Amino acid sequence: MPSQKATLTIDLPNTHNVITFKPPSTPQFSRTTPNYRTQDPTELRGSLELYLPSKRQVKSIKVNLKNVEDIIINGKSNRRLVLNEELLISVNELMHQGVHQYEFSFIVDTRTPTYERHSRGGTLQYLEAFVEFDEIFSKSLIHKMPLIFVGHPNSEDYVEDIGPFEVSFKTQHLTIAGYILIGIYLPSPAPGLEIRGVKVSLEQHTTIHDEEKVIEKLPVNVNVLLDKGGKTDCLIRVPDQDSVIEGRYFVRLPKDDDCRPSTLDWSLARFRQAHFLVVDMLYKKEKLKMATVKIPLVLPQCLLSADSIALPTYTDTGYPVPAKRLWEMPLPQSHINCSCGKDDKSLKADAEGANNLDTYVPSREGIWISNLRTKEESIPSRDSYEEIRAAKRVNEYY
Repeated sequence: MPSQKATLTIDLPNTHNVITFKPPSTPQFSRTTPNYRTQDPTELRGSLELYLPSKRQVKSIKVNLKNVEDIIINGKSNRRLVLNEELLISVNELMHQGVHQYEFSFIVDTRTPTYERHSRGGTLQYLEAFVEFDEIFSKSLIHKMPLIFVGHPNSEDYVEDIGPFEVSFKTQHLTIAGYILIGIYLPSPAPGLEIRGVKVSLEQHTTIHDEEKVIEKLPVNVNVLLDKGGKTDCLIRVPDQDSVIEGRYFVRLPKDDDCRPSTLDWSLARFRQAHFLVVDMLYKKEKLKMATVKIPLVLPQCLLSADSIALPTYTDTGYPVPAKRLWEMPLPQSHINCSCGKDDKSLKADAEGANNLDTYVPSREGIWISNLRTKEESIPSRDSYEEIRAAKRVNEYY
């Protein structure tokens, strides 16, 4: 039996209300004014469904997108409306009985604050739809839908034919010249997909600063750490739709002659280094394509190995410490716990956290067909919990 009351609902094309933002392809220099011409815009699309049990005179139909940031400063609440977009869908229309549907879309600045909840405040986003009737004593229809804005560190987390593209790395301590274990996981590649090549490289971005201003950007220094396969090779081919691709490779980071440590945020150094681990996957389904994932890294000095956390070891010397021109004298002491001088097996054992070097066997390397990974908690159940919290916060906002 049809409802005897007018109803209003909001629907999104996804099965959830999580909106993912990707990094812009061009850096944004303004923190306040979005420039949609120089960024990859995020489009939020949806639809309204209005049910009327009888003919009604509608004054206006509109949808609002809001992003509210609330922070407690010195015991006082400081609230600001970060985003307040309004879309007018219809005005002054005589509407007949039945279901009426409307589509809408918003262009969202990818730098807008994402969903957050904290003891000192938080950020919430929601859609709000209004239907105002042009009738005496009529009550407007209002429907709210909570949203969850999330930021993704990589521009490519889902690639056509490859599906979800997960890259991870493991090491017990990350230093210059150390080893890391790269993990690749493709849970739903397309049948017939061929992985032609895998390439791992380290990018070093160097800038020269003066009085907190960037005065020069040096060319990016790229060190290739792993290069498997090529355009004419085939590392692995997906046999059917239930196949999962998993890969694992050890790569050694460059030594200190080829790569300098990352500059930390609190440093006043005029030379500043930033590093990115880049994983390129060459694949073919119908055409040869490349998928890339870039991961930011903070690389400490090679002297900060696991052994150097304990009391350092020094060689004996008979040289006194000079008062002047120390750099011209033979080194009175030499540090032997640097990653640059260690052998491959020791560094791999350090990366995997092995305690006994004599019995240590490095993990399997390569790329292969595997079983679908199982998790203790499914992603939908976790998202549902966060969505419930978001809905409660939106209802409490007023």
